Amino acid sequence: MFMHETKRYQDGFTLLEVLTVTIIVSILTSMSVLAVNQAFQRRHSSHADQLLIWLQQLSEQSALTGVVYGVSHTKSDSEYKLKPLVYFRNRWLETTSISPFIVDADAEIRWNISVDKHSISPVDRAADGMSSPESEFNASESGLLPILAFMPDGYIEPDNQLELKFEKSSRVYEFSWNYKTASVKMGSYNQ
Repeated sequence: MFMHETKRYQDGFTLLEVLTVTIIVSILTSMSVLAVNQAFQRRHSSHADQLLIWLQQLSEQSALTGVVYGVSHTKSDSEYKLKPLVYFRNRWLETTSISPFIVDADAEIRWNISVDKHSISPVDRAADGMSSPESEFNASESGLLPILAFMPDGYIEPDNQLELKFEKSSRVYEFSWNYKTASVKMGSYNQ
């Protein structure tokens, strides 16, 4: 009964335990940051795919109906929309057959198209074959002018590209016309 019990009390963690926990936490943190970044990239890519589908829908609608379809844009405090237009009876009108495309709040669209507001745009010259000689297109009458138009015979006016860029991403999505397939093509690059 004379056993002398010596209890050893631990006042803290050993260096090995601290290093192990630190390594585990850092691995989990890096995995979660990577997963969040991939989720944003998938969301941006999905939004670009949706814009491609919307533009292709306008192109196909123009080819099927034999009518010129255009793209206009409106920007308000809360949202940025791309609206489909149709060229009918010598004026541009909003159409309800295709719903507007709502651009993400953190996205920016650059048109890379220079349009002189004081002259008739290439879109109006291309659609001129549908107008009668005595009636001329009046932009102030309709109040709508497209930035881009899809012609029924399978081309786009003016022949330039548009870019979709997101605020916190270096990836830029480019949309342009592919003459071989008569469709909109999408490409992307890092800025």
